[in-house]
Amino acid sequence: MRKFFADALFVQILNLLVKPVWILVIDRAVQNYLPAEAYGGYFSLLSFSFLFIIILDLGINTYNNRSVAVNDQFFAEHFRELIKVKTFLSLIYAAVVLVIGWVVGISAEELPLLILLIVMQILTSFSQFIRSNITAWHWFKKEGILSVTDRFVAIIGIAAFLWIPDWKDWLNAEIFVAIQLCGVAIALILGLGYSWSQIKHISKKTDSGLWRKILKESWPFALLAALMGLYTRIDAVMLKFLHTDGALETDVYAMGYRLLDAGNMFAAILSGMLLPYFSRLLSQKNDTKRQSHVAYGWMFLGAAPIVFLGHRYGFQITSFLYPDKADAYSANIFSLLMTVFPAAALVFVFGALLTAAGSIRWLNRMAIASFILNFSANLILIPEFGAEGAAFATLSTQWFFGLACVIRCYSKFKWRFDLRGMTYWVLWLGILFVSIFYIPQIFPPWLIQCVAVCVLAVVLAVIFNLAEIRKGFRNIFGQ
Repeated sequence: MRKFFADALFVQILNLLVKPVWILVIDRAVQNYLPAEAYGGYFSLLSFSFLFIIILDLGINTYNNRSVAVNDQFFAEHFRELIKVKTFLSLIYAAVVLVIGWVVGISAEELPLLILLIVMQILTSFSQFIRSNITAWHWFKKEGILSVTDRFVAIIGIAAFLWIPDWKDWLNAEIFVAIQLCGVAIALILGLGYSWSQIKHISKKTDSGLWRKILKESWPFALLAALMGLYTRIDAVMLKFLHTDGALETDVYAMGYRLLDAGNMFAAILSGMLLPYFSRLLSQKNDTKRQSHVAYGWMFLGAAPIVFLGHRYGFQITSFLYPDKADAYSANIFSLLMTVFPAAALVFVFGALLTAAGSIRWLNRMAIASFILNFSANLILIPEFGAEGAAFATLSTQWFFGLACVIRCYSKFKWRFDLRGMTYWVLWLGILFVSIFYIPQIFPPWLIQCVAVCVLAVVLAVIFNLAEIRKGFRNIFGQ
């Protein structure tokens, strides 16, 4: 167990070193460099390609990971057949994206970029399939390297275009995607290299019934992933097609969504550890209320200051990140999207608990309701309010799903409301809120004010709940 967490920590550190650089430095620099219409068009088409990504998987990766982990012969016996299935699904995915793209009005000028994105998504799916075997073999350090290889290669390639004067004029959306595509291809080749000792022993036999097994066991999880992908990605696509200045509005929306995406990445790391942890607790018939609340407390400790700072310093932050594009409108959208963090944390923690408890049907029903809510809100709000309307739709959907997960957990596990614990958090929030108005009088520079608020948040949490924080940390990471 100690080795597992040591390897998990290695994987997280690699991701924390590489992926924030991609999101907050490279991708942001490209958005600042490209015209708003060009980056907005790219972001919209990227989101469009994500809408149908479930076709590429249909739960195969999850099914394969679980099967290889428990059966040493599964990889050798079924690898060839699974590759055939994924190739077939890739052709269907490409056809669906191109046909629907033509139906909704994607222009001929945008087609080369869309094709590059389709190829990138297909190669990414194959890379994730190879990685599902590597994690099943418990080669966690190799998995950690593979998880950042594509972004690391892209960072180097795009940085060269951004900072070598003779190359910069060549940079456009197509080059931007092509470099990312190279990174994914290198990660796939490296994954095949890691797996070669196993691949060379694969069987030539086929299992005609494997397809039915995959669908039977994995489709509920695949459906949940698809629905959550839809209601988190469809806003950028609808912005492009429903608003008169769709590309410009999508560019503004991406300015705030980038930081939301970066923050969710950190929460997803903890959520990925919570799922097996909750599964073990439930299998041992242990209570999960305290552990889930402590886990959410850790996320809320970071989310609440982000919300306060997003509303108090939204214009300063967006001006710092996007000096040539920021204005009051983009700052307001940024502030709205920052308010999504506490709700997303609810889904990451209590959704993981419900998944571990086998409530996948309920989660799918809530995901369908969330998608309908998000789609309807975007349909109504985007034509008049643009990116601001899309941000409000995202905010409403995430809070709906997050609160539904909490209510379901209290009902399913028959938890009682903890008034004392809630009182601590209300006091913590109140003091933190008041400090927003007084800290500027002590520290004039706004960046120092942001740091001071974050430090105060941690100090207050320690004062109010030191014992719980220590015990929760041991429970979640030390067992």
